[in-house]
Amino acid sequence: MSAPLRGLLLSGSLSNSSHTRVFLEDLAILVREQSVIAYVWDPDLKPPPILNLVYYRHPRDHESKIVQQLAQSAKVVS
Repeated sequence: MSAPLRGLLLSGSLSNSSHTRVFLEDLAILVREQSVIAYVWDPDLKPPPILNLVYYRHPRDHESKIVQQLAQSAKVVS
């Protein structure tokens, strides 16, 4: 049995009334109906911290919970 498909949908807009955010939420609903695990990441609601290259190859070890959550959402399942 294979693992379910997973997708991370990243919003690129910081606008409160973002058309992109609405589109991604609607897209997430549609792909979830097809048994795809979909995560929507909105930098306006969960802004990532300033880049810290110490964690470049190991983002799950980052001190920021937001970075850890983003890394977990983007994790490739094999």
